[in-house]
Amino acid sequence: MAINNSEDFEDWLKKQPRETCVLIAARAAVRVFPFVTHIDDFNTQEIKLALLTARAILTSGVASKMPTPDVMTAAGAAAGAARAAAYAAGAAGAAADAADAAAYAADAAARAAARAAAYAAGAARAAAYAADAAAGAAARAADFKDTDILLDLLFETPVWHDPGEPDWLVSVLMPKDNLLESGPEWAFWREWYYGFLNGKPLNWELQKRVTLIEDAIWEDGPEAVALEIERIRAAFDVETQAADLEENSSTAIASIRGIGDNNPPAPIEDASVSTADVTIIWAAARDIREEAQSEVPNKARIGKAVGALVGALKACGVWGAQKVDIGLNAAVVAVGAASGTAGVAWVTQNGDKIAELIEAVERWIKLF
Repeated sequence: MAINNSEDFEDWLKKQPRETCVLIAARAAVRVFPFVTHIDDFNTQEIKLALLTARAILTSGVASKMPTPDVMTAAGAAAGAARAAAYAAGAAGAAADAADAAAYAADAAARAAARAAAYAAGAARAAAYAADAAAGAAARAADFKDTDILLDLLFETPVWHDPGEPDWLVSVLMPKDNLLESGPEWAFWREWYYGFLNGKPLNWELQKRVTLIEDAIWEDGPEAVALEIERIRAAFDVETQAADLEENSSTAIASIRGIGDNNPPAPIEDASVSTADVTIIWAAARDIREEAQSEVPNKARIGKAVGALVGALKACGVWGAQKVDIGLNAAVVAVGAASGTAGVAWVTQNGDKIAELIEAVERWIKLF
């Protein structure tokens, strides 16, 4: 049944699971997020309002996809922080309503989902109406249209149901400067917003890790948050690449040695003794992945793993004169190519991926 009024919309929300209500609220809030980022004067309070509004929407989006207890706790903190920032900034009109929508979206994750989602949608419409009457009608129509889409598909649906910002929104925002374009500290938020806007969200695990940044760092402002996001993203990139290489090398080992023999030696030292290049890469990738997941990474272990990767590449003749510059004094592990032609071929074919992991580790290690 097509929904075309607020009463039916609220009744529909009451019948939905929490995750659906939270995502509906987050989508309503992100539609009007530009009203807090397009401002006349980039003063400290308005900048903080934009950051903490973004945090509240981010948290509600993650809660709709990954409703873990730590995310729910973060949602409650994010809602309170957004409201406090709006009060401190003396926000009024569309900006105040947009911040309210974000706070209610976070409330939907932390508390009564259906009611908070309805409030979030209402606040978002109020923000749109404050800017333009036609805008309010467009926001209302987008809310109602969301109810026709299954939850899994809604994550991948542009927030206005067509990619990009609608013409009326572009016209309303045009006279003002966009905070998201003002400096590198907003780079993540630009990517996050446009991903949400166009139905191509950032990796949800990455978003979750940003959601769980400590409150004190959020309070320190966009530069502090940007630095922490850089650390999170660098570790996440290393972890993802290492896990992919670990899986691929394990599959290659099983193929080279034969099915049933897919358990390489645990430590790199044992793999080195066996002089099996693919085995070395498997062990090194595993060690790097585990350290990227650790709260306190072990630089010595990382250095040894990188040295093993370089050694395997050299043994197979696919490592040039590049210098490994990660501040670890990583010794290159001497590795033979005893796994034979198939092993050398696999390393050669995957040489670029291995080198990319080494480069990712170089970027990451400089941040801690």
